[in-house]
Amino acid sequence: MMHSAWKIGATSVGDLLDAALEESLQIEILRCLVLHFDDYDDLHRIRTRRSGARIHVELTLAFVETLALAAVLDRIDRMRDTIARAIPGADIIIAPQRASPA
Repeated sequence: MMHSAWKIGATSVGDLLDAALEESLQIEILRCLVLHFDDYDDLHRIRTRRSGARIHVELTLAFVETLALAAVLDRIDRMRDTIARAIPGADIIIAPQRASPA
């Protein structure tokens, strides 16, 4: 009985830990960013985590300062939709920043 309890506990611990996403899902995120390469000016940060069964994706992207806010939000929505189709059920946050001066 103790052996069964140990086995169940040992296999369940991984789902409770906070860890980075496996490489195959990270590649899917990069593929989505490549599809939308012309929609943003620079990639500042990608942060991915798995917390139990939940997947969290956080991107910080730079947009040209002269681009209207409505256009930036439209581009963010399209990118979020593409990532959501590639990784169903993921919590996706895309934070905009100003592009660095050239």
